[in-house]
Amino acid sequence: MANEKVWVAIITISVVISLATLVTVPVLRERRNSDIQDYGTQQYAILIDAGSSGSRLSVFTWDRNTRLLKGSGVISQVGESCSNSSRGISEYAIPADAAQSLVGCLNEAIEIVPSTHHHLTPLYLAATAGMRLLQEKNATQADAILDAILDLFDAYPFQQDDTDEKHARIITGVEEGLFGWITVNYLLGLIDPDKNPEPVRTAGALDLGGASTQISFVPYNGSNGEFENSSLFYSNVTAYDRSYVAYSHSFLCYGLNEARRRYQGNLVQVANYSSVVEDPCGLRGDVVNVTGEFLWLPPCSSGHEAITAWGDILHKPDLSRLAKSAYDRVNMLGAAEDANFQLLGTGNSSECRRLVDQMFDNTECTYPSCSFNGAYQPSLADNDFIAFAGYFYQAEPMNVTGPVPLGKLVNATDMVCRMTLEEVLQLPSIRAEFASRYCFAFKYAVSLLTDGFGFSLDAVIDVRDDINGTDTGWALGYVIHASSVVPVDFGPQAFLSTTSYAFLLAASALLILLTIPCVVRVYRRRRMAKAGFVRIPGQDHSQYVPVA
Repeated sequence: MANEKVWVAIITISVVISLATLVTVPVLRERRNSDIQDYGTQQYAILIDAGSSGSRLSVFTWDRNTRLLKGSGVISQVGESCSNSSRGISEYAIPADAAQSLVGCLNEAIEIVPSTHHHLTPLYLAATAGMRLLQEKNATQADAILDAILDLFDAYPFQQDDTDEKHARIITGVEEGLFGWITVNYLLGLIDPDKNPEPVRTAGALDLGGASTQISFVPYNGSNGEFENSSLFYSNVTAYDRSYVAYSHSFLCYGLNEARRRYQGNLVQVANYSSVVEDPCGLRGDVVNVTGEFLWLPPCSSGHEAITAWGDILHKPDLSRLAKSAYDRVNMLGAAEDANFQLLGTGNSSECRRLVDQMFDNTECTYPSCSFNGAYQPSLADNDFIAFAGYFYQAEPMNVTGPVPLGKLVNATDMVCRMTLEEVLQLPSIRAEFASRYCFAFKYAVSLLTDGFGFSLDAVIDVRDDINGTDTGWALGYVIHASSVVPVDFGPQAFLSTTSYAFLLAASALLILLTIPCVVRVYRRRRMAKAGFVRIPGQDHSQYVPVA
C-alpha cells in the first residue's frame, strides 16, 4: 500500500510538471522574444576622442551575434562625427566647464542611438596628448577634469558599469598609435578573416594631432630582430584571433600646434627677442601676433618634457644681458611673459623648409635604425602607409589626397608657401582661422614624413580622412578593442533557443505518455481491490483471485 502511494505521488507530480511546462514555456518564450524584437541584436558604443584641440564624438554599431562568433565586432560608424573643435578639455581651468563642452555632442548621441538601446550602450571618453601634457604639468587638474566628465556621464542614460575599465581615461601614445593601426587595417579588410582567410600584410598608420604624432606598423623585412630592450618597442595585437607584433611610437610635443609654438619661439629667440620678427613660414604680407606667455607655455616649451622632446627649453630673455639702461629695462618689448611679438610672413619656402627640418635631430642613433631624436624605428620597407588626421587636413585644400608620392606633396607645400593670405583663403575646404598657419603646418607635416620618419620622396603615402565612409583615426580601433571585453550579456537574451524549446516540449510530452500506463495500472488495481480481488504475486499482472 505504501509503495502504491509513492507511485501515485510520483505520477501526480510528473503530470503536473509536464502540463505546466507545456502551458507556461510557450507563453514565457513569446513574451521574452517580443523583448528581443524590441532590442534586436545590434550593439552600440559611443566614443569621445578628447584631443588637444577639440573633442569629437562618434557612434559605432555592430551585430552582437557576429561578435560572439568572431571575438570582435564587425563595426561600422553611424552617421557623422560630432565635433567640438573650439578647445580641448585640457585647456579649461574649471573642470566642470570641460565637462560641459561635451554636452552638445552627447545630446546628439541620444538622438542617434535608439532609445531602447540607451542603457545597453557603453559610453567612453579617451583623452590623448593634450591631457597627457596636462597630466605631466598638473596631475591633480587632469584627474579633476576626468572626474567631472564621469559625473556628467552619470546624468545620461547610457551604460555605465563600475566593473568595466574606467569610461573616461587618458590613453598612452603607444595605445593611440596601435588603435589607429587597428582602424586602418580593419577598414581595409586586412585583418578580417572573412575577406582574407589567410593572413596578409597589413598597412602602417601615420597619425598627426595637435600635441603629438604617432607611427605604427608591422615590420616585414626582418628588421624587428632581437637587440637589447627590443621588446619595449613592440606590442602584441590580437584581432579576430590573429596575433600581430606591431611597432608603435608616439612623439609628444611633435603635434602641429606644439611644433608651431616651438618654431615661433625659436624665431623669437634667434632674433634676440625683437618685437618684430620675420617668419619664412608665414604667408607673404601676413602678420601674426603671439605673446611670451604663449611661447614659453610648459611643458613643451619649458620643463622636463621640453628637454626630452626638443633637447632644450625655450629660454626667456635675460634682462640684465639685453638692457643697456634702466629705460631699456622698463620699455624693452619681449622682456616679460605678457609681451607681444609680431611675426611678419615672408613666404620663403626654401628657408621655411630649412628651419622646419632643423626641428628633427638625426645626428645620433644607438639602435640598429632610428627615426629622429634617437628613437628606434624598424625599416619602413615593404609597408604601405595610410596618413590621416593632420596630414589629411593639410593635403586636402591642395587636392593632393589619396595615394600620392611624397615628392608631389613637397611641391604642393612650395606652392602654398608662395601664396598670400588672400590666395590661401580662396582654397577649398580651408578654415579661415587656420589659413595663416597653413604654410608652416603643411611644410611641417611633409618634413615629418621625410626628415623625421625617413620616407623617400618617391614613397607613396595614402592620405585620407575616411575609408569606405568611415572615419580613419584611432577612435574606431579603440571601440573594436573595447568590443572584445564588453560583457556579452548586454540586454535580454533569448529565453530558449528553438532547439532547446523543441527538446523541452518533446520531453514533457514523452513524460506524459510514459505515465499513462502507470496511471492505468494503479487505477485497475484500485478497482479490483474494491471488488474483492487481489493480484497473485509472481503471476502475470492480469491474474487476480478473489480474497479468501
